[in-house]
Amino acid sequence: MDKGLHISKAVDLLKNGEMHHPRKPALRSKHAAHTEHPLITRKQHELIEALLAFNESEAHHFLDLCLTLWDMESVLHDIIMPGEELHTILTAIQPHAVCLSVTIEENLSQLSQRVHDLWKAYPTLVISIGGQATQLPAFPENLAPYVIGTTRIDWEVWLSNLLDVFYHS
Repeated sequence: MDKGLHISKAVDLLKNGEMHHPRKPALRSKHAAHTEHPLITRKQHELIEALLAFNESEAHHFLDLCLTLWDMESVLHDIIMPGEELHTILTAIQPHAVCLSVTIEENLSQLSQRVHDLWKAYPTLVISIGGQATQLPAFPENLAPYVIGTTRIDWEVWLSNLLDVFYHS
């Protein structure tokens, strides 16, 4: 309760065997595999099912639960953004556009690979990138065309271009 977890939620977590860490640990070390954490895999699938069903409240529930168990960075990297899950979602809902966000410099090389993989697998998909790391000197030049920008004018231009693509496709 001191950390903001409601008693009813804690009871549910304990009943489901999902609460066994007294603090919010990282989900995995740099060398651990997802298969070592069945709870991670289960939460990924539950979140994907909720997202594919456009069930916003259920998706929020799963994210809230994950954030009570693990730190934010771990949830982002291990639950929300694993690459294979992104392809599952894109194949199922077939969007016209996807927007990726990158905050820390360490993820730039992974972002470059992810954008390349998306472009190769979905050649008509409009890919956009936002986030604090787009302003870093280390941001790859080849990704510059995908960057949304940081000002209101940048966003208006990006949105206008995006709408043009939708109306002319």
